[in-house]
Amino acid sequence: LTVAVDGIARTHVQEEGLPAALVVVLDGQGRALARAPVDALDPDPRRVENRFLEVGPRGAGIDLAGRLPLPPASTAKTLVALAALDAGLPHDFHTDCEALHGEGNMGAARLGLHGRYTIVHDFPRARPHGRVTVATGIAYSCNVNASRQALELGQARLEAAFRGLEFERPSVDDEVYAVTRAGFGQGVEATVLQVARAYTALVRGSPRAVACDEYWLEGQAGPTCRVLRSFEAADVAVVREGMRAAVYARGGTARTAAAAGVNVWAKTGTGDWVLDGRPATVAWTASVVEVATGEHFVVVVAIPGSRSRTGGEVAAPLAAKVTALLAARARGGW
Repeated sequence: LTVAVDGIARTHVQEEGLPAALVVVLDGQGRALARAPVDALDPDPRRVENRFLEVGPRGAGIDLAGRLPLPPASTAKTLVALAALDAGLPHDFHTDCEALHGEGNMGAARLGLHGRYTIVHDFPRARPHGRVTVATGIAYSCNVNASRQALELGQARLEAAFRGLEFERPSVDDEVYAVTRAGFGQGVEATVLQVARAYTALVRGSPRAVACDEYWLEGQAGPTCRVLRSFEAADVAVVREGMRAAVYARGGTARTAAAAGVNVWAKTGTGDWVLDGRPATVAWTASVVEVATGEHFVVVVAIPGSRSRTGGEVAAPLAAKVTALLAARARGGW
């Protein structure tokens, strides 16, 4: 599976003219199944996860998917929503998500509580969505909705939520603008593996985020797993509703993450990043997948240096290709 996923990622990078693609695949219990890029494989064929190394001369030997911290961008919105709902945010919470014209083609919306702060919405092309709920705010990726939820949580609880999920850089400055930006995944950083582990909380029937040992042998009792955080099933259902709509509803931002013959719940993201001292973007898609056998998987893709292309444009199609591979594997077709 690792070799197949790595091959799909390499081909996608070449076809799309991208610098790199980082991929992590976990099973429904949080166990690592595959990761890309991979430069060297452990000679033991029983090992489910092998030695994953960076492709290219710079930083060779570094496990990018497991060690490179990146702003999670809008993939963090689902996690902020879970934390806010767990803290008592009502399920019928709603926000006006109207877009106002900003510089160039960027849309901006102002938080009514803190009008002096402008929150960029729907990077890079904003669309007015009007009133959104927790679920529809996820489906349409409304920055304003996520920022309001972050403000409801407050700096201390928001940072605790990221820290509890073991994000690489979970700290949030005690300043209103920093809190609002953290609501849509800017100012904090996580690896692709850490985001994947957080998304295990969104697997049906298992409302808890888990972290498992990265290496284990197929057929053995391992790996050892630990619970990072548990959530209420009703809260998870609200967030999954939004992720489902993101894939299948008109106007959803993750429609390109869909694949035939499987159920997909997904969230895309596009964030600001710095590459070699210059402004850059990182495109994301985090998917929860249910194949025909009833098995669940978590697929997370990050494209660092996506050249202003969004998660829906370049990360979600790669996630869909990996999802199709998992569907074929479940059917015994590979």
